[in-house]
Order: sequence, then structure tokens, then C-alpha cells
Amino acid sequence: MTDESLSQKVIDGGRSVGYLALLIIISVSEIIIKTVLKIPGPFEDSDPPDSVAEIINIYQTSSEALIEEVKTKLTIRAFLMNLNYLERNGCGIRFLIC
Repeated sequence: MTDESLSQKVIDGGRSVGYLALLIIISVSEIIIKTVLKIPGPFEDSDPPDSVAEIINIYQTSSEALIEEVKTKLTIRAFLMNLNYLERNGCGIRFLIC
């Protein structure tokens, strides 16, 4: 992926590569923000990043914050409460492990 490819449509009339990259980086913070863990990240109404470096930076920042939140705030009780929430909303343990 290059900066130039971010504006390229995946299919005619479809979404751009940059928009799809945005959806990937949003997914980390969007699902987790609904639990007891809080991490920074873009939201659904954010504009797609302008560069691959920005995509990498946002994803890395969100991922590192998630790891720190898990290490410091995720107790067994909180894990089970969050797992129940995520499963009710179509996610579950597979999301947390991956």
C-alpha cells in the first residue's frame, strides 16, 4: 500500500483503500470503547488518513494503548463482564484474542 493508493477505489463506485484502512483502525477503538477499557483512536465519522505512515501510527498507538489497558485494568471480573457484552454484540473472545 502506498500513499497514492489510498484514494484508489477497490471497485467502481466503491470505497477507497484509505477508507477501508480507516475501518480497520477504527475497529480497535470502537469495540473496546464500549467496555471498561479506554483507548485513543478515530471514530466512525473520521476522515480517512492521508498517508500510510498515519495509518500505521494510529493503529500502533491504539494497539499499544490497548495492551497497557489490558495489563493494568482488566481483572477477571471485568474480563467476564466485557466478554458478555462483546458476545451480545457479535464479537466475543475471538476478537479479544486476535
